Amino acid sequence: MCSVKNGSSSGASSPRNRKIILPKPTPRIGRLLAGLCLFVLAGCQSGPAAWRPLWRAPYGYLAMPDRLEFGRARQQMKAGEWLGAQARLQSLIEAYPDELDLGFALQDVEKQLLAQGALPQMQEGLSAPSIAGAPGPDQATSRQLDSASVLKFWYARRAAQSPSIPSLLLAARVETDPAKALNWLDRALDLDPTSAWAHYGRAYILLKQRDQYRWRNSREALARALALDPSHVLARRMEAWMLAQEGDTGKAAIALERWLIATEFDPRVGHESRVEARLDLARVWLTIGKVDPALRELRSMEGEGFDRERRLLLLAVALTEKGDAEGALSVVRQAGLIPGVGVLPWVQEALLLEHWFEDGSSALVLWKQILEEAGESSDPAVLLQSFRARVVVERSERESLRDQFERNAVGTR
Repeated sequence: MCSVKNGSSSGASSPRNRKIILPKPTPRIGRLLAGLCLFVLAGCQSGPAAWRPLWRAPYGYLAMPDRLEFGRARQQMKAGEWLGAQARLQSLIEAYPDELDLGFALQDVEKQLLAQGALPQMQEGLSAPSIAGAPGPDQATSRQLDSASVLKFWYARRAAQSPSIPSLLLAARVETDPAKALNWLDRALDLDPTSAWAHYGRAYILLKQRDQYRWRNSREALARALALDPSHVLARRMEAWMLAQEGDTGKAAIALERWLIATEFDPRVGHESRVEARLDLARVWLTIGKVDPALRELRSMEGEGFDRERRLLLLAVALTEKGDAEGALSVVRQAGLIPGVGVLPWVQEALLLEHWFEDGSSALVLWKQILEEAGESSDPAVLLQSFRARVVVERSERESLRDQFERNAVGTR
């Protein structure tokens, strides 16, 4: 179908020819009109294939009244009403035990409840076989596990005892070891080689592998999933994400817009997933020089708490592109105050001070702070920025020594 973001939209395979800039983004009615425009123009646009978000595929059927009930559960999840959402989802799963979107949502709720110390029953019996006959933790250890580990062992035990497509896929989703997750998915494909869900799961997990062919293997698995179920909402989202990561920004913009329009009222998509997609779209627009729609999109998300630091950093880039260096500096400093945000706001602030405000001394202070903060970090992104900081600091030190030498030389004449 089509997908847009709370906002305007762009969409041709060539950034120069993209003319689908939609009207002011916030209202939902505007997005629906935008969807109609994109649908009408889909035949004229070169890009990812158009699709419709259906509910007919195996392990994905839900009748209309129950979709509304699923939507209410999503609203409770967004509001942090985890016990209410759990009860609603469990009631739906009783009627649709094989519906995987419901199972995925319930896992997310259970993770939150476990983190709050609820659901002690899920920690009971974890010493039973977990995956392929391997034992789970003993009872003493299970009481010390974090919520992710409890989920992993709980669903692994269920899948080992009663293997089925839903139980195997649910176990794979919460498995933290990619090799074991692939094992669950391979077992699911042994049961049903035509399961689009299992192929999608493989595509997702293969990207986590340390393999030089991981992108190719993942894309092949994703293509099989979409061939089996062109309306698979999660696979379509992954398709758009991969296009953006691979630099195919024209097609990525179309795919993200279509996905956002198609899933506007879809309870299969959680609030946080939509926020991530909107930010991805804003980033793609900035990459291809569509600053105005990116800026409108980012400003329409004012007050959104999820992934706030990313929104602010993208907003700083957009403001810089518009020549508003003061606004960009203010936004970057807001981002720097978010706990655990890392060094990127300092990097952006240092670059602004150095290149826009010609304040090299203040920028140098920030570069030194980045070096100190990086410390012994093994995060590749932090290492990259610390290397950049080291280059700047060492260059400054060399220039300072050279200036001092020249002054001393002048003083001895």
